[in-house]
Amino acid sequence: MPASAVAESPQAADQTRPALSHRPPPNPAEGQIKLDVLVTDDAGRPVAGLEEKDFALLDNKKPRPLLSFRAVDGVLGAGPGEPPVQVILLVDVANTSLRVVANERYQIEGFLRRNGGSLTHPTSLMVFDGRGVKGLPEPTMDGNLLADELNKVETTIHSIPMTIERDADRLTLSLNTLQLITDAEDKRPGRTILIWIGEGWPMLENSRIQFTKHDYEVQFDRVVTTSRGLREARITLYSIYPVDPGTTDEPRVQHYGSFLKGVPSVNQVRPGDLALPVLAIHSGGRALVAPGDLGDQIAGCIAEAKSYYTLTFDPAAGKHVDEYHELAVDVDKPGLKARTSAGYYAEPTFLFTLPALSVQH
Repeated sequence: MPASAVAESPQAADQTRPALSHRPPPNPAEGQIKLDVLVTDDAGRPVAGLEEKDFALLDNKKPRPLLSFRAVDGVLGAGPGEPPVQVILLVDVANTSLRVVANERYQIEGFLRRNGGSLTHPTSLMVFDGRGVKGLPEPTMDGNLLADELNKVETTIHSIPMTIERDADRLTLSLNTLQLITDAEDKRPGRTILIWIGEGWPMLENSRIQFTKHDYEVQFDRVVTTSRGLREARITLYSIYPVDPGTTDEPRVQHYGSFLKGVPSVNQVRPGDLALPVLAIHSGGRALVAPGDLGDQIAGCIAEAKSYYTLTFDPAAGKHVDEYHELAVDVDKPGLKARTSAGYYAEPTFLFTLPALSVQH
C-alpha cells in the first residue's frame, strides 16, 4: 500500500504541503516564544507560588535567559490578555469502535453533570465523526447544557471505514481537524486544554505501507507545523484512551513510546511521530489510558489547569531551515517537576531578511 495517500488524499490536498523555505518564523510579530509551564509536586498536583528565580530554561541543554515571567491562576485568569483556561472536550468517534463510544459518551455525560452541572472552567464540547465536528464550540460553564447537547449528537456509523486501506484517510482527516481547532484557538487570547478522547488516529507503522522521499518530507513538515501550531495557539493537548477490557491490545496502545524523542530532520521522521499521544506529550500534556472511570481522568486533566506559569524567551537562530531545539524547564525546588512544550524549530534569520537594493544612477 503506498503512503502517498497521506499527502494526496482529497481531504489533505495541497494544504499539507506549505513551502518549506518560506515558513514564517515563530511569533513573527514579536519574535519571541511563550511557554506555558505546569509545575507539579510528588503527588502530581499543580504548584503555585513559585518565583522567577526558581526556574531555569534549557535550550538544547544550555541555559537561555527569560524575557518575562508570570504566575497565573488558571481558574481566575490574570486580566484581558490572560483569561481563565478554556477546556475543549473532543469525543473522537472517527477512530474509535462504536461499542467503546457508547460507554465513553455515558461516562462523559456523568462527568458533565457532576456538582449539579457546575464546571470549573469555560468548556466546549466537540464530537468528531469523520464528517466534521459537531457539538457546542462556544464555551460554557453549564455542564448540563453540554450533556444535553452530547445526547443530541447522532453518531451511528463510521463515514470512513476502520480498515487498513482507509487508515491514511482517517489520519489526514484527524490531523486536519486538529489543525482547524488550532487555527481557531490561535485567534483567542489565553490558554486552552484540549482533551481528545478516543483510541487515536492510525500511526501507519505498518510494513504494508511504503513511503517515498516526498511522503517523508510531508510527514516532517507536518510534525513541524503541528507542534508549532499547538505551541503558538497555547494548546496543551491531552489524549485519553478509553480501554475496552475485551479488545484492548496493551502493547499496541503503548507503542507510541518509541516516538517520544524529538524529530531533528526529514531523514529521521517516522509516521509514529504524528501519533496523538506523542503530540500530546510534546505539547506539555499527557497520554492517559482510562481503565476505570473516564470522568475521573477528565477531571484530573482539568485540575492541572488550576495554576501555571508563562515564560517568554528569544529563540535561537537556526543554522538551517527547521533546526530542532529541545526544551526543558528545571525548577530549583526538591520534589517538583515541570512540563512544557518539548521543543521548537528554529529558522535562519537570513530567510526573513530582505537584502538592501543597490540603486545605480
